[in-house]
Amino acid sequence: LILGGLDDTRAVNALSRALASSYGVSGAAHLPGDQAMILIRVEGFENSVAHRSEALQRELSEFGEAEIRVDAAENTRLWHGIGNVEKFADMAGAVWRVSLKPSDAPKLVAGIKNTLDAEAIYDWGGGLVWLRTAEEGDAGSSVIRDALAPLGGYATLIRASENTRRNVAVFQSESSIVAAISAALRRQFDPKDILNPGLTSSV
Repeated sequence: LILGGLDDTRAVNALSRALASSYGVSGAAHLPGDQAMILIRVEGFENSVAHRSEALQRELSEFGEAEIRVDAAENTRLWHGIGNVEKFADMAGAVWRVSLKPSDAPKLVAGIKNTLDAEAIYDWGGGLVWLRTAEEGDAGSSVIRDALAPLGGYATLIRASENTRRNVAVFQSESSIVAAISAALRRQFDPKDILNPGLTSSV
């Protein structure tokens, strides 16, 4: 199902409604921009898919009239492109993978865009956000990770130049609570520090 013309907040609300329904949604993404659209995938036997798609179309009617597209080849290509973040493939800049609570995603992206030149793609109903930022300074690392801190989210640098990767941590630092749990697990399962020596957490 395809719905257009929604801002990020209403798009995530629509995706959340679809995912919370009983219609077996297997994919939920939002592509912002001039031609913003949300995409909702339903899979299965033909009659079942037709029934659930039409029911879901009615369920989401307050967000607009959803188009039902049944071209299997086109749908496969479309979802493959989302999964591989093909929109950013030929665009310059750093690419970040951000995981957080879906309802927090639109506010996070809006705040980041107020400070950075950034673009976003929402997947997993908004629980996964792909960000493309200009590769200047720290490529947005401090802005993104500071914005995520109160939300309990996590940002990983997926693509960047060698220079940026030398100066920016790929993985986000663990909170003191997570670091303590990690250290305790390492001591329990690897008391002699044989596995990945030097990576033992300390708190």
